Amino acid sequence: MVDLEKPYLNEKELDILFQNGLIEYRLGNFYKAHEIWEDMWHYQQLTDRQLIQGLIQLAASFYKIQCSNINGARSLLDKSIKKISTFSGQHRNINVDLLKDELNNIQKIFFQIDDTKDFSLKMVPKLN
Repeated sequence: MVDLEKPYLNEKELDILFQNGLIEYRLGNFYKAHEIWEDMWHYQQLTDRQLIQGLIQLAASFYKIQCSNINGARSLLDKSIKKISTFSGQHRNINVDLLKDELNNIQKIFFQIDDTKDFSLKMVPKLN
């Protein structure tokens, strides 16, 4: 649903939101990153809304790991991979091809473990 009350943000303002989310993500504050990117995602002028939604789901997946919810983490990672898989190359200074490889490896691990304690957050992609 389009929120007609949302003001238009220019590219610089949208990039600031993205960068703020990226900072939180890289600090391991996945819930906060998810919230910031979700705020950004509501703006209809985004040309890469699907990528942003994939990153929102990715951050939420790692938040579920922090909350010891492996099933929620698996589900959100699957959704994230589907959204991100339609992109390639560099987007928002992220090597999407590398990210897709990393996510496929993490997905395999998620389905090999039953306890979130068996997943190291050191494996979380840096989004470079």
